[in-house]
Amino acid sequence: MAPSSTPFDASRRSLLAARDARQAGLDARLGEGWPALVAVSLALPGPNKAPPGGAELFCWATGELARTFPAARELHRGDDALGPFGIWGVAEPPRRVKERCVAIEGAHAAARLLDLDVYSSAGAPVDRASLSIPPRACLCCGDPARDCIRASRHGSAELASRAATLLARYPLERLALALVDGLRRELWLTPKPGLVDREDCGSHPDLTLPIMERSIALVGRYLDELSASVASGEPLGRQVVLGCRSERCMRDELGTNTHKGAIFLAGLLVIARHRAGSDGEDRLRNEISAVAGELGSAARQLGTHGEAARLRFGVGGILREAAAGLPSVFDVALPAIRERLGRGDADAAAFAGLARLMQVVEDTTALHRCGAPGLARIRADGARLEELVARDDHLAYLRETNVRYRVMNLTMGGIADLLGVALGWLRYLGELPPT
Repeated sequence: MAPSSTPFDASRRSLLAARDARQAGLDARLGEGWPALVAVSLALPGPNKAPPGGAELFCWATGELARTFPAARELHRGDDALGPFGIWGVAEPPRRVKERCVAIEGAHAAARLLDLDVYSSAGAPVDRASLSIPPRACLCCGDPARDCIRASRHGSAELASRAATLLARYPLERLALALVDGLRRELWLTPKPGLVDREDCGSHPDLTLPIMERSIALVGRYLDELSASVASGEPLGRQVVLGCRSERCMRDELGTNTHKGAIFLAGLLVIARHRAGSDGEDRLRNEISAVAGELGSAARQLGTHGEAARLRFGVGGILREAAAGLPSVFDVALPAIRERLGRGDADAAAFAGLARLMQVVEDTTALHRCGAPGLARIRADGARLEELVARDDHLAYLRETNVRYRVMNLTMGGIADLLGVALGWLRYLGELPPT
């Protein structure tokens, strides 16, 4: 009598059948004339081939392929027992395609769970060794994965747990990278009144473009640490410690607190995105408000210029903004930027967002330097800028305004931080290309 089949046997047969079907689909497309074929899949350990975050990671990978190879064509997409699977035809040399696919696989930690296998038109695989690229690292220890597999150094439970952690971090890491991109985009936006850009230092004689770029890199390092902390389930108090440490590091390394507000805003957004569990902006805003409420007095920066301005002028500043769910970002900047993006000019869209923010934000940096008249000046200039951006006639006005602000010692750091966060959020959603 033949032995009875077990669930394990059935599962194994299903996986083998899926693997064979994938190979057959790939073979069937070798004669279609593409110089290179890319097979896209997830390399997930353990029996669960559809864990939370897996489908999102797969979609990101296919989006990166489309961006990296604009002339490429998706020939197949489907799901089977092994998870999602796709085949792309690329009209470029296979070796070059493999190099770029390796870059996608290394774009962030969770991308380690992707397999972008490249084949020539004859069906020959293009591997890393043929390009003198180091082998893929183990999920758990960083040694070459093939060595760990041969030695059975890690059990399936350990590997599956590590993969789950990477998938939990995935949206947060992507958001962190996008927020850094947004801050960089705001910095490079030129010309800006009273702010550092590619032409001058605005009303900040102690700052330069390289210093600001180093500052943004420090924000990126903090957000990477924060993403890991949030994804691993550490308490909010630990994340406050990371933020405070980042502020100290920024002052120690640069002698200034260039992006202190950005540390707070970007960190708030990362924590809230994890709690929201999705990109829906209404839910995200509720979580931002909730996190701000939990921070409470810990968010107050006693002895700072911002705290002094809030007390002196009776404004809420960044703390009221956070408690309300960042309305200046979601109700003011994003609609203005999105509306102008419809006309295809990313810089003009950013200036449209800047113009709207100038009209509504209680910028405590401006209040500290120039009092209520300074803030009133910014609001009037924002209204004028909005009119000029609509006519594509704003650059000369911005340069003239920058000269006036430098004479007045007027600047608007809070507005700049909010604009950077808004641009970063749009980059995360894919509504803006990378810088």
